[in-house]
Amino acid sequence: MQYRQFGKTGIKISALGFGAMRLPMQTVKKKNRVKEKESIDMIHEAFKRGVNYIDTAHGYCDGQSEIVIGKAIKGWRDKIVLSTKVPTWNIKKTGDYRRLLDEQLSKTIKNLVKGGVKSSAEIALRFVLSNPNVSCALSGMNHISQVRENIKVASREGYLTAKEKSQIDAALKQYKKMADLYCTGCNYCMPCPQEVNIPLNFQLMNNYKVYDLKENAKSTYNQIGKVPWHKGKPAEACIECHTCEDKCPQKIKIPEQMKEVARIFGRK
Repeated sequence: MQYRQFGKTGIKISALGFGAMRLPMQTVKKKNRVKEKESIDMIHEAFKRGVNYIDTAHGYCDGQSEIVIGKAIKGWRDKIVLSTKVPTWNIKKTGDYRRLLDEQLSKTIKNLVKGGVKSSAEIALRFVLSNPNVSCALSGMNHISQVRENIKVASREGYLTAKEKSQIDAALKQYKKMADLYCTGCNYCMPCPQEVNIPLNFQLMNNYKVYDLKENAKSTYNQIGKVPWHKGKPAEACIECHTCEDKCPQKIKIPEQMKEVARIFGRK
């Protein structure tokens, strides 16, 4: 395993970090539950192979990620770096931040005491790790085979050859040109009288058409207006008032495009 400086902390962390957002799940009595033993086995496998950074959050895995991580790090706490995030959208008054932080620490600490390119994932990880400004690449893994494959990649001395870097740079430039044909994200079209988040809808269309991130685009579209970080309304809320069209420097026929977005992603 390769290790890098973690910002200015003086701590060295593994180039690969374990992202605990996608732990294996199962349905028990119509409720989603983390497969606890399988998840802990995966995490221990990662620790044994040199991973020393693990990332979780309050809402991951239906609120169960932090609890499972707390159990998994028993016996390892002094050897690894643990990161979590406070759900800031739940902070309404003075004292909420500390209360939520204490709750999260309780979940993750109370269990410490008794009581060649084989896949797109590989080349993506190698691309991220080839950036010297990156301390750690977090990967959400849900099977032990993914843990082993990612550790093998993160243990390499070099991540990309000069030829591979050149090929990726050329591809990124081409993708950027294609994306600019749709929307540049200038936000001049906003605000929308119907609260449609036009730039986000276009971004998801770019992700779907240009970058082939179809499942991610569909999933994010279904979150618009439902989570704090994707505000506004989806494309089907457009009433074709054309207010946005007059403000677009690209002269994009936005209402027509919103129809297309709604057709592809629509929740109906």
